[in-house]
Amino acid sequence: MKAFHDMPAEVKNKLKMHHHNKENPNKYRGLAPFLDNDPSHKELFDMGMPWKWVSEDQRKFKIVEETPFPTEEEYKWIVEGYEKFYDLFHKLSLKLLNYLAIGLGKEKGFFDPWFEKNALSTLRSIYYLPREHAGAAKSDQLDAENIKLTTPAHSDTVFMTLLTTFGYPGLQVELDGEYKSIKPEAGCLVVNLGETF
Repeated sequence: MKAFHDMPAEVKNKLKMHHHNKENPNKYRGLAPFLDNDPSHKELFDMGMPWKWVSEDQRKFKIVEETPFPTEEEYKWIVEGYEKFYDLFHKLSLKLLNYLAIGLGKEKGFFDPWFEKNALSTLRSIYYLPREHAGAAKSDQLDAENIKLTTPAHSDTVFMTLLTTFGYPGLQVELDGEYKSIKPEAGCLVVNLGETF
């Protein structure tokens, strides 16, 4: 993922979502770049299920898009890495959904019809840089409160989020009106149940 976000700008520009690159029809999959004076101050890449795994039935829906990846041979290993990571997280999420179903008094595979095949799951890699990093984005119009945030307070709208911080601190959750820091633990993931649950 670091190698992906370190690719040259001319390669990444082709992968930007339609909102940032009118030549790319994708609205849900692709790259969202650093933006000037944005409190989030991050570059993110949204990948959907690898296209070769998506059935022809599903491909006709507008919300189902092929993820734009670099086509150059030198970046093939990065694409394969994302596909492996997607597969790993998808399989892990299915196991967690089985445990969740059992905990809710349902059959083990209760959630499988919705998530096992043709899932709309997203693998998102997020790249944060210090604001003063040359060329990332301007922050000259942010007040003192907004400039210290990297991602404003939010709740995930999805069913479930699996999150790895790669050992970096900074993740917080709100508990009883107060934000608590989540300490990164080696070999652990954060599991967050989203609003659709």
